[in-house]
Amino acid sequence: MYLARCAERMQRKGPHAALLALAIGILAAALLGEVALRINHALSKEPIGATEEERCVRSLYLTLENQSDPVRLSPLHTDYLRYDPLTGLRPKEGTHLGRISASNLPDGTPVTLALHDVIINNISTKNAHDVSAERTTKNRIAVIGDSFTWGSDVMHAYSYPSFLRVIVPDSEVLNYGIQGVGIDVMYLRWKHEALTVHPDAVIFTVLYDDIRRAQPCAYKPRLSVKDGAIVVTNQPPPTMEEFAKQRPPLVESVLLKDLAHWWRYRRGVRATQYEEQFPLFSAMLDEMSATSLARNQTFIVLFIDRENSRPLAAEDNDAVNRSVALLERKHIAFVTASAIFAAERHTPPNFSPPVDHFLPDTNAYLAQGIAGLLRQRGFTVAPAYDVTYDTARKVMVLSERAHPERRMVVTPYDVYVNGTLANNRFFAEPIAPRD
Repeated sequence: MYLARCAERMQRKGPHAALLALAIGILAAALLGEVALRINHALSKEPIGATEEERCVRSLYLTLENQSDPVRLSPLHTDYLRYDPLTGLRPKEGTHLGRISASNLPDGTPVTLALHDVIINNISTKNAHDVSAERTTKNRIAVIGDSFTWGSDVMHAYSYPSFLRVIVPDSEVLNYGIQGVGIDVMYLRWKHEALTVHPDAVIFTVLYDDIRRAQPCAYKPRLSVKDGAIVVTNQPPPTMEEFAKQRPPLVESVLLKDLAHWWRYRRGVRATQYEEQFPLFSAMLDEMSATSLARNQTFIVLFIDRENSRPLAAEDNDAVNRSVALLERKHIAFVTASAIFAAERHTPPNFSPPVDHFLPDTNAYLAQGIAGLLRQRGFTVAPAYDVTYDTARKVMVLSERAHPERRMVVTPYDVYVNGTLANNRFFAEPIAPRD
């Protein structure tokens, strides 16, 4: 009855009053929505933004607000990365992270084990040796990639580029991987770093997720495609110190930005990011392939179509299928991680709790699959190996399949007795060269 009387009064006052009441109601609802969304963003720490790019920028502001954080001004919040004006970030030259452990030789002699986790050389690649213009090996291989190439969750000697150095004779394998990056930063490292050392082969390792990670953000150059060519802007990007002086807008509508975000990513954030970045991936393959051909370099793609533990969502699986079809259509030499594992009859093991990155034996088989593709391209001749893990000595043992008696160990540590290197007293087999 009360609502009926209110409606009757509004009718007597005319249509203008009704419209005014409606406007007031909408405004009140919008204000309530604005307040509720602001509270939700504050409690959940979810960045505000109409696009994923804006939300990435706002997440940087949140990181920079913590004055007590010692690495808040480091790219990707990592202490062994530094700012670079061409790529946005690169590993810090001369970094060496490791651990010391105690053990004993077979005769009981106490020894010290120096374990090597991360070693970065003079040109910011994850290698133990420094690189100069003068070549010391016949085959220089540049490997471009993300954390799978870097060797996350394993020690330095157990990344697949390190195993590739062991498997391919007379080779120098330069590891240009960086954790947490996408194809945009990978491409820039290839263009501005890898090409300057004149490699004989380029291996472009792409995890399916790297494609969508090319989503622009203020800390790195922005890549786009115009008329089939890659255009680079925001180069150089602002440093974290410069970025820390900026501030988010004082006046903004969280409601409107959330509505804009919902509309743009209504098919899902990951699905939209894949769709937006696939033209970049296509243009990238064209340029890298053409450049390698002009320079008489071997160019191959290792496509990581699965992780160790995380199952693929529908949009990820679609990205895998679309990527494989793209590589086939462009006639680019490539191999998938799953194809390598099938050929080697290898099921990737895992830790408990599980990790997404591959473990040492799986990385060794990845390297063997790459060597096989290089062999098919006439690049080099490398024997096939069987891989086992020696649990007692905590080393990988590689045995030639054609000659099982030919064995060598890949060790992630050095053995010292009274401060003197004593690896040969600890291992009866030949020790594989370290990169």
